[in-house]
Amino acid sequence: MKLLTIFALLLVWSAPFSAAADISEAEPQPPVAGAQDKATNAFALDFPAVGMIAQPGNYVLTPTKAWLDKAVSAGFDKEPVVFHHATMVAPGSAESKVRSTSGEFPLPNALIIPIPIGGKAHAGDILLTWWQSGSGMQRAIVSEGGTEQEPQVYYLDIPNTAVSDANKIPETLRADSFKVLEEAWAPGSAIAVRDKEKGWIYARIITATEDRALVIGWGGRLKAVDRNECVALSIYPPPMGANGPIYIPHEGIMKQGRFRQPDPAKGRISASLDIAGKEAQIQVPFGDIILSLPGMP
Repeated sequence: MKLLTIFALLLVWSAPFSAAADISEAEPQPPVAGAQDKATNAFALDFPAVGMIAQPGNYVLTPTKAWLDKAVSAGFDKEPVVFHHATMVAPGSAESKVRSTSGEFPLPNALIIPIPIGGKAHAGDILLTWWQSGSGMQRAIVSEGGTEQEPQVYYLDIPNTAVSDANKIPETLRADSFKVLEEAWAPGSAIAVRDKEKGWIYARIITATEDRALVIGWGGRLKAVDRNECVALSIYPPPMGANGPIYIPHEGIMKQGRFRQPDPAKGRISASLDIAGKEAQIQVPFGDIILSLPGMP
């Protein structure tokens, strides 16, 4: 497949969000060979062009324009990228226009995660959404209460040390603002990426094709990797024995720890991990756990 050169585009100001529209019957538009955008500030990520299933008015998850511009200017290995929610304005075959609170701007489709409408969730489901009383892309676990269309959730990617009530009380998601995570390699799910210096590093999927994955790693660094250099982590935790060995992320690197105690209601486990020669107890979200990794003890 001909590779798409991903460009940062000029900001166009526009109106606030519109309501979510129906994409339940939408078919992905095939990428146009050799498609390029027309912006002046260009950067390249070695990733194929992909189509888009989101329709005008649908919620999507995208990089925020301000953070993306910084990363474009300084380099993706130097500046983080933050994903938040936006609304689809004009879907295209290789790039689409979205609207955030700051205005309208175009993005390559590979940087856009569609959120379908009509989603239904049940207690225990793992969802991809955003922190709706805060900011940023989030996984969440559905708690008791709420409805199928507007579930109550605990967020999984906000540390327990965060100065908020996000991990203390459930929050109700608005309708059409979430996607149930069901399979490995789904956008928002976690993977381990082989690294020559660090062994295995932790990342989250933005878009995946048959042989490539666009991922966001530790500190919000965006990059493209080969799928054959990755191992997908399960959406739900694997069977774990008491005090059994597991691999979990710590500061972006997959480390061996030990399973201690589950907290299924909040979608986490307690694990012990050696940090600077001392045993520490940490909370690990469902979806960030694997029993073994190639080449690791």
